Amino acid sequence: MFRPTVLLSLLAALACGCVTDTTDDGTPVAREATAPLTGRAIEFALEPGALDAAAIDAVGKHIQIATGAESLSISVNESEGEGTSVVVESWGRTAIDDGALVTSLRQQFPALANAMIAVSAVQGDGPADRLGDLDVEHDDDPEVVRQRVLEQLRSRGVQGDVKVHIDDDDEGRREVRVEVEDRKHD
Repeated sequence: MFRPTVLLSLLAALACGCVTDTTDDGTPVAREATAPLTGRAIEFALEPGALDAAAIDAVGKHIQIATGAESLSISVNESEGEGTSVVVESWGRTAIDDGALVTSLRQQFPALANAMIAVSAVQGDGPADRLGDLDVEHDDDPEVVRQRVLEQLRSRGVQGDVKVHIDDDDEGRREVRVEVEDRKHD
């Protein structure tokens, strides 16, 4: 049985992004971003059932923090005969070395200790390449913005469970985060 799962989280921020430092045990710690936005694909292959959905979400969160991700997508393909293949695409501003990222994943998640993990650069300008710019007016009511973003994403073919989070801060900045979860079972 082949079961692809796609989890997509897009964060469109008007505020500054994050990058990371690490603690002595290799755990990433967020700090303010100064680097350019870069994309990475982190791929790993596992035995069937080696990571459940909650563990894959935890791996994604770890990568999100480690890479200062402003956009993160997780694609999981499971096959009874061939195991589980996971691809995490992260667009962030951190300068964390690929080797350090792999080391932190192996340290933090025992199921990845002996997994094949490959990190490669992703070309393009990030999630905007796939979705284009979203028309968001800062002065609009948050519910109006939420509905407009949902309509724009649906018109571009985005399917699945879409959540739009809008946060306005005391300094007049608006952050719009879009999370898309699309689980396909074949």
